[in-house]
Amino acid sequence: MLLDTRDARAYCQGHDPRAIHLNDLNLRTLLKVTPKQVHLLFCCEDGTTSPDMARCSANS
Repeated sequence: MLLDTRDARAYCQGHDPRAIHLNDLNLRTLLKVTPKQVHLLFCCEDGTTSPDMARCSANS
């Protein structure tokens, strides 16, 4: 599952059509409904946000 952590404006300007726009608000919900065996791939604009989101998802 491809998760795009960029801000809404950057996401709307262009993103992979398979990507889900992710933010702090919907991360927890997504993790609750996604089976543990699904691989998550995080992408962001400069490489700082996606590692934080990945760490948060690993701790859930």
